[in-house]
Amino acid sequence: MLTFLLLIPNPAKFVPGITIKDILAHFLTFTFLGILFALSGYAAPRRYLWILASFYAIIVELLQHFVPNRSVQLLDACMNVSGLLVGILFVAAFRCLRPKTLPKKAEAESGA
Repeated sequence: MLTFLLLIPNPAKFVPGITIKDILAHFLTFTFLGILFALSGYAAPRRYLWILASFYAIIVELLQHFVPNRSVQLLDACMNVSGLLVGILFVAAFRCLRPKTLPKKAEAESGA
């Protein structure tokens, strides 16, 4: 769905009432995508995940050159990649900050 909305000539036609600025829309959309990528369970290290997701973000922006009424903008591509990084780092930070579960042996000793 995201690729469809990024590559159609007039995305506002399919998503009426878009009022946020284009740059913020790119950033928030790709932040959400970065969160989804990070939660996907992809077995590669985070660095490769970010590279794969960034490749998608840049390719989609470049493909807009071939879509009527759309243009390639470097700032949009930068916001796409920045949003991905923020989303992936958000999930990584959440995983580091969540409480660790006790091993089963420790739970049995504590009377749980």
